[in-house]
Amino acid sequence: MKITFVKSDTRDTEKYVKLYRKCFYKYPIKKNSVYFNWLYNQNPLGKFIGIDAFEGETLIGQVGGIPQEFNYRNEKIKTLLSINVCVDPKHRGKNLFSEMANRLVEYAKDEAFLYIIAVANKFSTYTFKKSINMEYISSLDVLLGYGNLDLPKFVTKNNYFFQIWNQERIKWRINNPYNKINIYNEYSKIKLISSSVFSFIKTFAYLDNKNYQLKFDKKKTNIFPRLFLGLVPNINKKKFINLPNFIKPSPLNFLIKDLNKSKIKINKNECLISYLDFDAY
Repeated sequence: MKITFVKSDTRDTEKYVKLYRKCFYKYPIKKNSVYFNWLYNQNPLGKFIGIDAFEGETLIGQVGGIPQEFNYRNEKIKTLLSINVCVDPKHRGKNLFSEMANRLVEYAKDEAFLYIIAVANKFSTYTFKKSINMEYISSLDVLLGYGNLDLPKFVTKNNYFFQIWNQERIKWRINNPYNKINIYNEYSKIKLISSSVFSFIKTFAYLDNKNYQLKFDKKKTNIFPRLFLGLVPNINKKKFINLPNFIKPSPLNFLIKDLNKSKIKINKNECLISYLDFDAY
């Protein structure tokens, strides 16, 4: 049967849930149509865009992402975060991923995106690099520690590559129906705490507090071990345990595709990335 490629239509998210359950090992039951309606349709920066592959009427693959806005060297960069890329196991080995990814590149250019970024496991890293020549920037740090963990380093600087947040987008992000995020006002920062894949460990991130009108939690959280997943320039890793790859959920790599051919080289030491910037938690 003929395979066709169309732009993603997120009005019906249930068809994507069915595909993901085929494609992803131990797929979380709570990642349902409610979750994907939040992720794909309610983002204040715009809806998910992607390319779907169909065999007849059956969805067999998808490559796409959600809009984000990053700062780099004091410029705003319209960015697409690639998420949930997949091909039905029955149709792998047919070059479908490459076909969808290259179509997505052209779609993203038409929508005025300047970068596509991805946080990818080992297999997806190879596939992204081979299909659309995404650039490997760095593996994400997975660090375990206690307390406030080198708080002064979580500072946005204009020469850094970091996501631009505002009150509307923070409210959207913390309303993740799959994994609740608690927020605290701490030392002029917003501390965001979420559950992780480890039962007794919380994942954390910090954002600059720009007098946002947010409802902060009051319960103390310092009793929990903290997991940091991301990149922070010049962070003092002596305050952490750097988890070895064999006990990490999956080694995660940060990748970038420059759609504008700007030739600007983003350095690992300029990246301020946390779990808030992708869809792990």
